[in-house]
Amino acid sequence: MRNIAIQFLAFILVFLGIWLGLSRIHWVDLFKVKEKTSQLEKKLGDFYIDMIHRTNEEITDTTLVNPLLEIKKRICEPNGIDPESIKLHLMRSSEVNAFALPDHHIVVLSDLVLFCQSPEELAGVMAHEIAHIEKNHIMKKLGKEIGFTALATMLNSGSGGTETLKILTSTAYDRKMEAEADETGVDYLQTSEIDLSGMADFMYRLSTEEDDWLKNLTIISTHPDTEARAQKIVDLMSEKTVECRPVLPDSVWKQLREKI
Repeated sequence: MRNIAIQFLAFILVFLGIWLGLSRIHWVDLFKVKEKTSQLEKKLGDFYIDMIHRTNEEITDTTLVNPLLEIKKRICEPNGIDPESIKLHLMRSSEVNAFALPDHHIVVLSDLVLFCQSPEELAGVMAHEIAHIEKNHIMKKLGKEIGFTALATMLNSGSGGTETLKILTSTAYDRKMEAEADETGVDYLQTSEIDLSGMADFMYRLSTEEDDWLKNLTIISTHPDTEARAQKIVDLMSEKTVECRPVLPDSVWKQLREKI
């Protein structure tokens, strides 16, 4: 009996020693998982932007780009986000949409700017996409629906990108991610002293517009249940009153829309 007790105690001590040793190993550092994921994300970001450039012209006119950069800065700085970390692209397109891509890229299509009736509406859309980036929704979505091994294979072969790009530009995130991006975007706007009614108005307009062409807008598929989400934003507005400041001067907003 004594030998059994000694053997049992020895087993416990060995087990504890192994457990303690394993717990001290920095497995992430050992396998460089984080570094590899970061490298994959950067390559994916470059890959998708290059694909978009093949079919869409990127607008570089500073009178058009600078107002969007000002909106980005207005959202980012008060919320502790480095504006330079968000890579903003204004692309010429007849589609009404905006979307986030790996490696902190945000693409705003020119007709989205025309569809927005105020800079506050555009700021609401951009805040939502920045939230997707900050919450790492893009890589989570690609990892879940495609798989990281398949993505790496795609990059190595240089083919198959069209279908995976559609996942980010034309299909919705799951409800949990969309709700998180909405709520985080609302927080960003409130902290930035931007009127939330612009974000709510934009979504209400998407849900109530009767024109047939609007029902086919890409942004409808990327942002479902717009009426319910607009109501949620209105509810959040009533919970916290914030003194708001204009996002852009009226003259700048007017010039932006006219030149686009």
